Formats: sequence, structure tokens, C-alpha cells
Amino acid sequence: MNPNSSNRPTPFANLPSQAEDLQSSLAKIAIDLRALLQVEQVNICQLKSADQVQVVAEATSGSRIPSLLQSSFPLDNFAPHSYELLFQSKIGAMVNAESNTLFRIPYSVSDPESYRVVETMKRIPDGSSVLQHLTEMGANLYLVIPIFHHEVPWGLLTAYRPDFSLMSTRQLEVVQTIASQLSVAIDRDSLRHQVQIKADQEKVLGRIATLLQAADENALQTALETTVAIFAGSGGRLCMSGQAHGPDTRFADCLTDASQDISVNSCGVQPVIPVAANSQLMEQYGLWQDHYSSGDYSVWDIPDLYQTPELRPLFDAFQLTPIRSLLMIPLVYRQQLRGYLSIFRNAAAPTDLELAQKIGQRFAIALYEHELCQRLHASDQAQSAEVRLSTDQLLQVSQQQVGLSEMLAQLQTATDLTTFARATTKGICQLLAAERVSVYRFKDDWGGEYIHEFEYAKPEWIRTAKLGENTAWNDTFLQETQGGRYRNNETYVVDDIHQAGLASCHIDMLKQFEVQSFSTAPIFVNGQLWGVLAAYQHSGPRHWPKTDVLFLHQSATFLGLAFQSMPDASLTGVQQQTQLERVI
Repeated sequence: MNPNSSNRPTPFANLPSQAEDLQSSLAKIAIDLRALLQVEQVNICQLKSADQVQVVAEATSGSRIPSLLQSSFPLDNFAPHSYELLFQSKIGAMVNAESNTLFRIPYSVSDPESYRVVETMKRIPDGSSVLQHLTEMGANLYLVIPIFHHEVPWGLLTAYRPDFSLMSTRQLEVVQTIASQLSVAIDRDSLRHQVQIKADQEKVLGRIATLLQAADENALQTALETTVAIFAGSGGRLCMSGQAHGPDTRFADCLTDASQDISVNSCGVQPVIPVAANSQLMEQYGLWQDHYSSGDYSVWDIPDLYQTPELRPLFDAFQLTPIRSLLMIPLVYRQQLRGYLSIFRNAAAPTDLELAQKIGQRFAIALYEHELCQRLHASDQAQSAEVRLSTDQLLQVSQQQVGLSEMLAQLQTATDLTTFARATTKGICQLLAAERVSVYRFKDDWGGEYIHEFEYAKPEWIRTAKLGENTAWNDTFLQETQGGRYRNNETYVVDDIHQAGLASCHIDMLKQFEVQSFSTAPIFVNGQLWGVLAAYQHSGPRHWPKTDVLFLHQSATFLGLAFQSMPDASLTGVQQQTQLERVI
């Protein structure tokens, strides 16, 4: 048979559109295929396990053969050693009850000669599950073809007829073509499902982030209660240390009974720590630190705490509660551990671990921002009355915080990274009353360049100091130290380049771009140093108050989140290297 012959069936005309769900798509395919084959019934079955299938779509005449829709069957009902035959060998089968014979049908449609029935296997023993299945169906012949999705076994396509006549080579070609094209419908449904999951995640993360950003002393408590409800929990805890601890620091070391730097928010059902216990906080038990000793701070999903030997020291604390399942979310941001978020559940339940990890990051960011605010407040308290914030400064701080809230709202709905970054740098520039705001990204060798698309300058400075034209600027100190102070999450502020003790070569470079004063903050993406957000003054020296420095630091945090959630071609250099390391 010539594969280019006009007799060869074209791809199925009634394949589903992206708007249709998988159930209706498969049903339409089954209906059209039954008409083409002129059989009593066509079923599409999905694998539920290695030895069980369920009928998920069906087309039947309803006259002789009973409906099987939603019924489940052992896989071996369809052929002896079904999994090995159908999925491992990629062989279809046609069973004739009259002769108790199974015919092997090659699955491939690439070779026109493969459409012929090539080999008859030995007779099927009387009383086998295959023949019993045919008898129960009231059929005398059926065809079964495996369905694959990206080379992974997905299910079966079956067709039944009451007479004994074998299907023609052309009919087999049609069936095999349809079986191979079913993966298109499955692909579209999988993509639609992933898009929906992503959209749902973003809504949830937006809710949590909005709650955490609220200027309300109950923000953490409200966000905790919302998170517990999201994961259908019966209780939850947020245990925080007032100071961040690097990956080499045991969080338990700062959670002693004598420590005054611990805060705990809780809601719902809680473990009951025995009075005689050495530690009065669940998080003070060393088992958490032992579990995370490798430095992998992934969410720990514990379906049954009583079946987890590591939790034995806490069995007594949970014994008097209905809690059976536990979700432990370490709060890590910029490679620093800030606490634990715990979700208690009375029974094991499917968990979106990616969502839990992202929620944990949102809490960690909020704690980090809170810590920065506390430092600023402590610094202000230490100042004399003469240098306290003026009314104008307080107004500016208020406007900056409103700007941060608007930036957060834009982040939840933004789809285009360049547009978001440009709008963000413009807003930062205006709220800081700076003359230019630029984004600098590191490359693989820790040199770097400014990104044109991510820069904003006031009109009078657009043509001056053209930093944003993807200008390369390799700082040898940053290259040697792989990010220098920025790697340690530090800002860098210079009020006057001539009074800051800078090296002459550094001053010459700054003068080349007419920079007289600057304030910079690191940008982290997926916990790795990615670049720097910089605010520049060209017209002369400038004092950068702590409020401005804090605002710039917070803005860099939001840009990092945007770069993380909306990667595009602009994110190269260290970001690509980081992604490669995660894949490896």
C-alpha cells in the first residue's frame, strides 16, 4: 500500500479544539470512529494502574452490547499478558471468539506494510479472562489498540462487534491513526489543566501577598488562617525568629526557652506539648533541623505522622488531638531561614507542594520586610529630635508604601516582563525623586551590563549617561568576589562619589556616565543573586535617607519576584546558569 495514496485515511477531522474538555473531546472521537468502523461499540479506556483500566468515553448502538462507561476492568481482560503485549511491545490485538485466537497488529503507522495482520498467536485457553470478557459483552470479536502520550502508556482504544468477521486492513489503519492522534486531545487537556492550575495558584498567592502587605498588626495572623483554609487544615502555626539565620545556622539554636527573639502565631487545633518536656515549642525539637540538615529546604509533606519514625519525639504531643497529617514549610528567603509554617490536617490529602513552597516564600519575604522596617524604626528611635523624619519625609514614605502596594497588585496580573519592569523603574524613579533608575544584570563571569528595556530616566537626563543601552560595565571587585556585598544582601549607598573613598578608576567610570551619587540594592531570582537595582543622581551629590534605601531594597525584591515568575529572553547570564544548575 502506498503511504501517499489517496486511499490512506486523513487525520481525524473531528479532533478537539482547545476550548473543549477532554471528556467531550474523547466522546466525539469515539462516536465518529464507531461510524467509520461500523461496529456496535467503541470505548476509550484510561490506565488507572499497571493492571486496571477505566472506560472514560464511549459510543454504542445500545442494542446488543451493554454500556461500559465509567466501568473498570482488569487489563488482562483484553489480552494475555496485556501490559507487556500492548504497551511494552507496542502491539495491538484483535480477538476472535469463534476460533479462540488472538491476532497481533503492529502499532506503528509509519510502515505501510505494517497494516497487515502479521502473526496469529497460539489459541487462547478456554475459560481465560479474555474470552470471559467477550462473553459478558455479548460480542464475538473485538479490537484493542494501545494509546500513548509522549511515549508513556495512557490507555486503550477498543472496538466490539457481534459477528466473527475480522476488520480490514483499511479499518485497522484508521484505528491506528486515530490512536496516535488521541495524544493531541490529551496534550490540549493537559495544557489547559496546567494553565488553570497556574491561574489558581496566582490568585492564591495574590491573596496571601496582599494580606501580608497590609498595614495591620494582624496581617500575619490573617494570612496564616487563610493559608490553613487553603490547604483544608484543622490548625496551623507560624514560628518566627526575629533574626535571619544562614544555611549553616541551626534554627533550633535560636529557639531556646531563654530566647526572647521568638514569636508564634497559631490557629485551630494545636499539638499539646507535655509540661515535663524539655522544649515547650514544637519547633524547638531538633528533628526539624535534622531533616533539613542537607540544606534542601523543600516542603516536608507528612501524610501520616504516626508512620514517620522521625516524628516519634512528638507523638505524645499529638496523641490527644485529631491531627494525623502535617505539612512543614520552611520560610527561606535569600538563602536565609526565618522560621517554619506548619499546617495540621486530620487526614492525609493531596497537596500542591509547589504552591506550598511559593506561599512559604511569600511569608519569608514578609518577615524579611518586617525585619527591615524594624531596623529602620530602631535607627529612627536612636536619632535625636532634630534629625527625626520631617512631615514631608513622612508623606514621601507614605507615598512609597502606596507605590509598593500598587507594584504588588501589578505583579499579580502582569504577563509581559518588559512592560512591568519599565513601569516599575519609572514608578521607583518618581517616588525617590531620583534622576535615573537602572537594572544591572550579572553575567556568567560576574561582569555585567545595564538592560535598556528596564531603565527609566527623567526627560532632562534621557540623553545623558546612557547606561541603559545595554552598556557593559565590568567591576573587577565584583567579578573577583562573585557579587561582593550584594551576595550578602547588602545595599550600597554613596552620597558623593568624591567623598566616599572610591578608587580613582571607579570615580573615572562614574564620571564617564555623569553619575554624582547613587543608591543600589541587590536583585535575587530563585534565591540566587541575579543583578542590581540602582538609583542615580547626575546633577550633583545627594543624601539618601534610610527610608529611600529601604524603599529601593523592597522594590528590588518585587523585581526579583517578577523575573522569577515571568522569565523571558532578557533574563540571561547568571539566571540561565542558575536554571541549568537546577535541571542538573
